[in-house]
Amino acid sequence: LQCYLDREYRAMALLAGKLGYTQDAKDYARKADDLRNRVRDGMWSETEGMFLNIDARTGKPMHIKTWTNFVPLWAGIATSDQAERMIEEHLLNPRQFWAPHGIRTLSPDEPLYDPANGYWRGPVWVISSYLMMHGLMNFGYLDQARKLAAETDELLSRDLEQTGGMNECYNPDDGRPLAGG
Repeated sequence: LQCYLDREYRAMALLAGKLGYTQDAKDYARKADDLRNRVRDGMWSETEGMFLNIDARTGKPMHIKTWTNFVPLWAGIATSDQAERMIEEHLLNPRQFWAPHGIRTLSPDEPLYDPANGYWRGPVWVISSYLMMHGLMNFGYLDQARKLAAETDELLSRDLEQTGGMNECYNPDDGRPLAGG
């Protein structure tokens, strides 16, 4: 959520600036910068090499390897060192998130991993692959971003041809649709 808010603050700063509201533009940019710093300082786990979600009830980090840990790549919040570590150790790792048909939403080494029976328990979703494609591009991993885009295009084209529609999520290993289109 914090990453999406950062992007919204930056959009508001841009709009305010274009409308001539200079002080509002500065205020929104300051809010975005403050939020960005709080995400970098409070959500990064040096031990795990990725950002962690925070449990809203307890305020404690959730030590679960999920695709949302990488949203700071899309938002441009991660530092280049953080991005390189996350991408190299986790996102491009076929034993974790990089699958033949897109980005898994949960790493297979997590106890809840069950893509066939759980909406966000490992299936490939187009939105998560799309955001990670942009995250890869943001940090110079252009070949990998192109590969992910091509795999997503192939997945959706095949689904459209075979079923006449597109589904919400797919098996990360064989590309089989897992939810009604």
